[in-house]
Amino acid sequence: MRFLRRSPGFSLTIILTVAAAVGMATSVFSVLNAVLLRPLPYKDPARLASIWSASKSANRDPVSFDDFEDWRRNSKTLESAAMYSSYYQPVLSGGGAAERLTGLRVSHQYFAVMSARPWLGRFFLPEEDREGPDNVVVLSYDLWRNRFHADPAVVGRSILLNSRPHTIVGVAGPDLLPLPASLAGDPAQIYRPVGEPFGPGSRDGRHLETIVRLRGGVSIGAAQAELEGTLADLLERAKAAMCSSFHAGGNHITSAPGRQSCSPS
Repeated sequence: MRFLRRSPGFSLTIILTVAAAVGMATSVFSVLNAVLLRPLPYKDPARLASIWSASKSANRDPVSFDDFEDWRRNSKTLESAAMYSSYYQPVLSGGGAAERLTGLRVSHQYFAVMSARPWLGRFFLPEEDREGPDNVVVLSYDLWRNRFHADPAVVGRSILLNSRPHTIVGVAGPDLLPLPASLAGDPAQIYRPVGEPFGPGSRDGRHLETIVRLRGGVSIGAAQAELEGTLADLLERAKAAMCSSFHAGGNHITSAPGRQSCSPS
Protein backbone atom coordinates (compact mmCIF):
# COMPACT_ATOMS: atom_id res chain seq x y z
CA MET A 1 0.00 0.00 0.00
CA ARG A 2 1.14 3.55 -0.67
CA PHE A 3 1.61 4.61 2.95
CA LEU A 4 3.66 1.51 3.71
CA ARG A 5 5.93 2.11 0.75
CA ARG A 6 6.63 5.61 1.98
CA SER A 7 6.79 4.71 5.69
CA PRO A 8 8.12 1.13 5.77
CA GLY A 9 9.13 1.29 9.45
CA PHE A 10 5.64 2.19 10.65
CA SER A 11 4.16 -0.60 12.72
CA LEU A 12 0.39 -0.65 12.53
CA THR A 13 -1.76 -2.49 15.00
CA ILE A 14 -5.50 -2.44 15.40
CA ILE A 15 -7.17 -1.98 18.76
CA LEU A 16 -10.89 -2.49 19.32
CA THR A 17 -12.70 -1.49 22.48
CA VAL A 18 -16.35 -2.11 23.35
CA ALA A 19 -18.44 -1.35 26.38
CA ALA A 20 -18.40 -4.93 27.65
CA ALA A 21 -14.72 -5.60 26.93
CA VAL A 22 -12.57 -6.51 29.92
CA GLY A 23 -9.01 -7.67 30.35
CA MET A 24 -7.64 -5.05 27.96
CA ALA A 25 -4.24 -3.45 28.16
CA THR A 26 -4.14 -0.95 30.99
CA SER A 27 -3.02 1.89 28.74
CA VAL A 28 -6.13 1.50 26.59
CA PHE A 29 -8.49 0.89 29.52
CA SER A 30 -7.36 4.02 31.32
CA VAL A 31 -8.14 6.18 28.32
CA LEU A 32 -11.62 4.78 27.77
CA ASN A 33 -13.11 3.82 31.10
CA ALA A 34 -14.80 7.22 31.57
CA VAL A 35 -16.51 6.82 28.20
CA LEU A 36 -17.23 3.18 27.54
CA LEU A 37 -17.67 1.58 30.95
CA ARG A 38 -20.76 3.55 31.84
CA PRO A 39 -24.26 2.73 30.55
CA LEU A 40 -24.52 4.09 27.02
CA PRO A 41 -27.80 5.35 25.54
CA TYR A 42 -27.22 3.83 22.11
CA LYS A 43 -28.83 0.78 20.58
CA ASP A 44 -26.85 -2.37 21.49
CA PRO A 45 -23.95 -0.38 22.96
CA ALA A 46 -21.83 -3.50 23.56
CA ARG A 47 -21.48 -3.81 19.78
CA LEU A 48 -19.95 -0.34 19.38
CA ALA A 49 -16.19 -0.08 19.07
CA SER A 50 -13.39 2.20 18.00
CA ILE A 51 -10.37 1.30 15.89
CA TRP A 52 -7.03 3.09 16.13
CA SER A 53 -3.66 2.69 14.53
CA ALA A 54 -0.73 2.31 16.88
CA SER A 55 2.87 3.34 16.34
CA LYS A 56 5.94 3.04 18.54
CA SER A 57 5.27 6.52 19.91
CA ALA A 58 1.56 6.13 20.72
CA ASN A 59 -1.02 3.39 21.18
CA ARG A 60 -3.98 5.50 20.09
CA ASP A 61 -3.40 7.26 16.80
CA PRO A 62 -6.04 8.42 14.31
CA VAL A 63 -6.37 6.60 11.02
CA SER A 64 -6.27 7.62 7.38
CA PHE A 65 -9.28 7.34 5.11
CA ASP A 66 -7.66 4.83 2.75
CA ASP A 67 -6.34 2.58 5.53
CA PHE A 68 -9.74 2.43 7.18
CA GLU A 69 -11.52 1.75 3.89
CA ASP A 70 -9.22 -1.24 3.35
CA TRP A 71 -10.23 -2.64 6.74
CA ARG A 72 -13.92 -1.89 6.23
CA ARG A 73 -14.17 -3.44 2.76
CA ASN A 74 -12.41 -6.63 3.86
CA SER A 75 -14.32 -7.11 7.10
CA LYS A 76 -16.94 -9.78 7.73
CA THR A 77 -17.25 -8.98 11.45
CA LEU A 78 -18.22 -5.31 11.15
CA GLU A 79 -21.85 -4.56 10.39
CA SER A 80 -21.05 -0.92 9.64
CA ALA A 81 -18.02 1.28 10.11
CA ALA A 82 -17.45 5.01 9.91
CA MET A 83 -14.83 7.71 10.27
CA TYR A 84 -15.41 11.15 11.68
CA SER A 85 -13.68 14.41 12.54
CA SER A 86 -14.99 16.90 15.09
CA TYR A 87 -12.74 19.70 13.78
CA TYR A 88 -15.59 21.34 11.91
CA GLN A 89 -17.27 24.51 13.13
CA PRO A 90 -18.70 26.28 10.09
CA VAL A 91 -20.33 29.70 10.15
CA LEU A 92 -23.88 29.60 8.83
CA SER A 93 -24.93 32.87 7.20
CA GLY A 94 -27.91 34.13 5.27
CA GLY A 95 -31.54 33.98 6.35
CA GLY A 96 -30.77 35.48 9.75
CA ALA A 97 -27.83 36.38 11.94
CA ALA A 98 -24.57 34.57 11.22
CA GLU A 99 -24.08 31.66 13.61
CA ARG A 100 -21.11 29.41 14.30
CA LEU A 101 -22.26 25.82 14.43
CA THR A 102 -20.80 22.72 16.03
CA GLY A 103 -20.35 20.19 13.28
CA LEU A 104 -19.12 16.70 12.57
CA ARG A 105 -17.57 15.48 9.34
CA VAL A 106 -18.53 11.84 8.85
CA SER A 107 -18.24 9.05 6.31
CA HIS A 108 -21.41 7.67 4.82
CA GLN A 109 -21.92 4.74 7.22
CA TYR A 110 -21.84 6.91 10.33
CA PHE A 111 -25.62 7.08 10.58
CA ALA A 112 -25.93 3.30 10.22
CA VAL A 113 -23.40 2.78 13.00
CA MET A 114 -25.48 5.07 15.20
CA SER A 115 -28.73 3.28 14.19
CA ALA A 116 -30.26 6.56 13.01
CA ARG A 117 -32.85 7.24 10.34
CA PRO A 118 -33.44 10.40 8.31
CA TRP A 119 -36.40 12.50 9.34
CA LEU A 120 -36.41 14.17 5.94
CA GLY A 121 -34.46 13.44 2.78
CA ARG A 122 -31.45 11.13 2.95
CA PHE A 123 -28.05 10.61 4.53
CA PHE A 124 -24.73 10.65 2.66
CA LEU A 125 -23.78 8.48 -0.31
CA PRO A 126 -20.46 6.58 -0.59
CA GLU A 127 -19.22 8.85 -3.38
CA GLU A 128 -19.72 11.88 -1.15
CA ASP A 129 -16.97 10.67 1.18
CA ARG A 130 -14.45 12.05 -1.30
CA GLU A 131 -13.47 15.64 -1.98
CA GLY A 132 -15.52 17.20 -4.78
CA PRO A 133 -19.13 16.03 -4.30
CA ASP A 134 -18.93 16.71 -0.55
CA ASN A 135 -20.70 20.10 -0.53
CA VAL A 136 -23.82 18.52 0.97
CA VAL A 137 -25.02 18.59 4.57
CA VAL A 138 -27.43 16.89 6.93
CA LEU A 139 -29.06 19.02 9.62
CA SER A 140 -29.55 17.81 13.16
CA TYR A 141 -33.14 17.59 14.29
CA ASP A 142 -32.68 20.47 16.76
CA LEU A 143 -31.04 22.78 14.21
CA TRP A 144 -33.83 22.07 11.74
CA ARG A 145 -36.45 22.96 14.32
CA ASN A 146 -34.71 26.01 15.82
CA ARG A 147 -32.95 27.69 12.89
CA PHE A 148 -35.04 26.45 9.99
CA HIS A 149 -38.37 26.53 11.84
CA ALA A 150 -39.09 22.85 11.09
CA ASP A 151 -39.53 23.69 7.40
CA PRO A 152 -40.74 20.48 5.70
CA ALA A 153 -39.40 21.75 2.36
CA VAL A 154 -35.85 22.35 3.58
CA VAL A 155 -34.34 19.42 1.61
CA GLY A 156 -32.72 20.71 -1.56
CA ARG A 157 -32.23 24.21 -0.18
CA SER A 158 -28.83 25.86 -0.58
CA ILE A 159 -27.20 27.44 2.48
CA LEU A 160 -23.93 29.28 3.03
CA LEU A 161 -21.34 27.67 5.29
CA ASN A 162 -18.10 29.62 5.59
CA SER A 163 -19.42 31.68 2.65
CA ARG A 164 -19.63 28.60 0.39
CA PRO A 165 -22.90 27.12 -0.89
CA HIS A 166 -23.91 23.71 0.42
CA THR A 167 -27.04 21.73 -0.35
CA ILE A 168 -29.19 20.30 2.43
CA VAL A 169 -29.86 16.66 1.52
CA GLY A 170 -31.45 15.52 4.75
CA VAL A 171 -32.52 16.10 8.33
CA ALA A 172 -31.55 13.58 10.99
CA GLY A 173 -34.27 12.30 13.24
CA PRO A 174 -34.30 12.73 17.02
CA ASP A 175 -33.03 9.15 17.31
CA LEU A 176 -29.53 10.28 16.23
CA LEU A 177 -27.78 10.59 19.58
CA PRO A 178 -24.49 12.48 19.89
CA LEU A 179 -21.19 10.79 20.55
CA PRO A 180 -19.83 11.20 24.09
CA ALA A 181 -18.25 14.63 24.60
CA SER A 182 -14.88 13.05 25.35
CA LEU A 183 -14.86 11.61 21.82
CA ALA A 184 -16.37 14.41 19.76
CA GLY A 185 -16.93 17.50 21.89
CA ASP A 186 -20.28 19.29 21.88
CA PRO A 187 -23.23 17.64 20.11
CA ALA A 188 -23.18 18.24 16.38
CA GLN A 189 -25.72 20.61 14.88
CA ILE A 190 -24.75 19.85 11.30
CA TYR A 191 -23.06 16.98 9.45
CA ARG A 192 -20.89 17.10 6.36
CA PRO A 193 -19.03 14.28 4.54
CA VAL A 194 -15.39 13.74 5.46
CA GLY A 195 -14.48 14.93 1.95
CA GLU A 196 -11.11 13.20 1.74
CA PRO A 197 -8.89 14.06 -1.25
CA PHE A 198 -7.73 11.60 -3.88
CA GLY A 199 -4.06 11.20 -4.59
CA PRO A 200 -0.90 9.47 -3.39
CA GLY A 201 -0.75 11.51 -0.19
CA SER A 202 -4.23 10.63 1.06
CA ARG A 203 -3.03 7.51 2.88
CA ASP A 204 -0.62 9.60 4.96
CA GLY A 205 -3.37 11.82 6.36
CA ARG A 206 -3.98 10.05 9.67
CA HIS A 207 -6.43 12.47 11.28
CA LEU A 208 -9.75 10.62 11.44
CA GLU A 209 -11.40 8.95 14.43
CA THR A 210 -13.56 5.86 14.03
CA ILE A 211 -16.76 4.33 15.30
CA VAL A 212 -17.87 0.85 14.22
CA ARG A 213 -20.70 -1.56 14.95
CA LEU A 214 -19.88 -5.25 15.26
CA ARG A 215 -22.22 -7.80 13.75
CA GLY A 216 -24.53 -9.52 16.20
CA GLY A 217 -22.85 -12.41 17.98
CA VAL A 218 -19.32 -11.35 16.99
CA SER A 219 -16.87 -11.31 19.88
CA ILE A 220 -14.15 -8.75 20.42
CA GLY A 221 -11.57 -11.49 19.89
CA ALA A 222 -13.04 -12.54 16.54
CA ALA A 223 -13.10 -8.97 15.28
CA GLN A 224 -9.53 -8.36 16.45
CA ALA A 225 -8.30 -11.55 14.79
CA GLU A 226 -9.99 -10.70 11.51
CA LEU A 227 -8.55 -7.22 11.37
CA GLU A 228 -5.09 -8.47 12.25
CA GLY A 229 -5.40 -10.99 9.41
CA THR A 230 -6.46 -8.22 7.04
CA LEU A 231 -3.46 -6.16 8.11
CA ALA A 232 -1.09 -9.08 7.59
CA ASP A 233 -2.42 -9.57 4.08
CA LEU A 234 -2.07 -5.86 3.27
CA LEU A 235 1.49 -5.86 4.61
CA GLU A 236 2.40 -8.87 2.46
CA ARG A 237 1.03 -7.13 -0.62
CA ALA A 238 2.82 -3.92 0.34
CA LYS A 239 6.11 -5.79 0.78
CA ALA A 240 5.78 -7.36 -2.66
CA ALA A 241 5.06 -3.96 -4.16
CA MET A 242 8.03 -2.38 -2.38
CA CYS A 243 10.43 -5.06 -3.54
CA SER A 244 9.15 -4.76 -7.09
CA SER A 245 9.44 -0.97 -7.05
CA PHE A 246 12.76 -0.52 -5.30
CA HIS A 247 15.06 -3.51 -5.87
CA ALA A 248 16.43 -2.01 -9.10
CA GLY A 249 17.70 0.97 -7.15
CA GLY A 250 19.78 -1.15 -4.77
CA ASN A 251 17.61 -0.32 -1.76
CA HIS A 252 17.24 -2.45 1.35
CA ILE A 253 13.74 -2.01 2.80
CA THR A 254 12.51 -3.11 6.21
CA SER A 255 8.78 -3.46 6.84
CA ALA A 256 6.98 -4.09 10.14
CA PRO A 257 5.74 -6.37 11.60
CA GLY A 258 8.31 -9.15 11.59
CA ARG A 259 10.92 -6.77 10.21
CA GLN A 260 10.67 -8.37 6.80
CA SER A 261 13.03 -6.97 4.21
CA CYS A 262 13.75 -7.08 0.53
CA SER A 263 17.36 -6.89 -0.52
CA PRO A 264 18.73 -5.69 -3.82
CA SER A 265 18.31 -8.26 -6.56
